[in-house]
Amino acid sequence: DNLENHRYFDLIQKLNIELTYLIHFGFLPSKEDYHGCILFINAVKNHAMNMGEILKQINNLPSFYRRSMKYISDCRNAKTLIGKWIKNGGLSKENIFMEFIHNILGMAINWTNLSYHYILKHTQGIIPDIPNTKEMRMAYIYECFRFILPVRFTASNIKKPEEFGLKQGTNNTFVHDFKVYTQNPKYFGSDTENFNLLRMENHQKDTVSLKGKCPFSGFFESPQDAKVHCDQELYEKEGYVPFGVGYRRCPGEHLTMVFLEELADKMKNMKYTIYLEGESKPDNYIWGEIDRNLIFKS
Repeated sequence: DNLENHRYFDLIQKLNIELTYLIHFGFLPSKEDYHGCILFINAVKNHAMNMGEILKQINNLPSFYRRSMKYISDCRNAKTLIGKWIKNGGLSKENIFMEFIHNILGMAINWTNLSYHYILKHTQGIIPDIPNTKEMRMAYIYECFRFILPVRFTASNIKKPEEFGLKQGTNNTFVHDFKVYTQNPKYFGSDTENFNLLRMENHQKDTVSLKGKCPFSGFFESPQDAKVHCDQELYEKEGYVPFGVGYRRCPGEHLTMVFLEELADKMKNMKYTIYLEGESKPDNYIWGEIDRNLIFKS
């Protein structure tokens, strides 16, 4: 398609919603699907400030559920995520729907945040072109995630509230700010607010892979209790938390790394500009801030 003079953020969000449907079902979303995703995103974005957006999403869910369940039932493409889940037979169709909803958060939202900031910072020269050698490409990808941090916060239940001065036996939640770790000089040296490829050049010493025979399950447990597919590696440097830690580590990490690598290769060879039309128009988007008046021209 001709990408000339598109609102930069709108273009990025549209492409990632489309990519979410392509990966799961093998086709692009309909107008109703796209609108349903936007309602879901707005509900997540505004949950602390605007109950109206949540009510819109609640009213949207029945039709979104019926449409998505039909897509799941009709899916015969074994190359898609839905097709693989159906073929393996480990999940009911209702559970597959819940996984799809979860992945709208992981892909349509988090990948939008990742690609919006990656492309913009690459355009500005803050992030350089992706290197050609395998080892330096991995260093580049790890540093991109540390620097961009597409997911800023997570929450967990406090098992021993009394240790935090809270009443024993009560339910309390602890919110973790990942930037506390990823910008900590103790883990990543000086100047952590800037991109530095050399910061990750020795990543292999903190990378775990299978040593020995693959278990029957097809997965092995890392030193930090993360489940890793036998054919994959995991970077477990202390302080590297863009995908979480241990048993709660994001299962979509490797797919997201492939996504970033493909994006970086594409932008490396693409001729484009991003410019501001009129005055800046900042807006909050889930984990950070975007500018609605940036224009993408190719």
